[in-house]
Amino acid sequence: MTAAEGAPNPYLRRAAPAPPTPASLGVRELSADECWLLIRRQSLGRFAFPQRERAPLVFPMNYLVFEDTLIVRSTPGTKLENLLHTSLVTFELDGSDRAHWWSVVMEGRVRRMDADDEIEQTGAVDLVSWNPVPKFDFLRITPTLITGRRFPNPTPNPASDGHRVLWKSPIDNGRLKPSPIPHLPPARQRGTGMDPATPR
Repeated sequence: MTAAEGAPNPYLRRAAPAPPTPASLGVRELSADECWLLIRRQSLGRFAFPQRERAPLVFPMNYLVFEDTLIVRSTPGTKLENLLHTSLVTFELDGSDRAHWWSVVMEGRVRRMDADDEIEQTGAVDLVSWNPVPKFDFLRITPTLITGRRFPNPTPNPASDGHRVLWKSPIDNGRLKPSPIPHLPPARQRGTGMDPATPR
């Protein structure tokens, strides 16, 4: 081994910088109270229902909040059939408040409400679903774990309504497509008075 081969690698003299932490990037964990505040401001979320030996089924569903539980309407089918095997369910909600993105994930147990008194007390009969199919089954989700995060929106849009944000691509500087390349007709040949594009 030569001296050059045994010399330390100058590129390895300095230790690699530590990766940034979520806090240093502006990511903040939300408390349960903050999560519920965001949940109460919305009315549509994604519910994931597990299946036996199959991937979970995810449904966008309208909901309402009653005493820290979620109430949804459903129809006979896959969701109710799964209740015969498991009561586990996951709820996800996300959005933007101009300067930040946020997301909330809730794990819980779901059951079908059968008592008329409970259905009326929770306000389930007044829950309106965006899906026009009639729904006469009422489900109640009791959370067992709720977590949330908030992180900076790199391109905040002042006109954002909390659901839709218009992004500007850094590649095209906000334009929908690159500017077309100018196309000019060929120059006329000097001294001939002829246009080379004119057939002869």
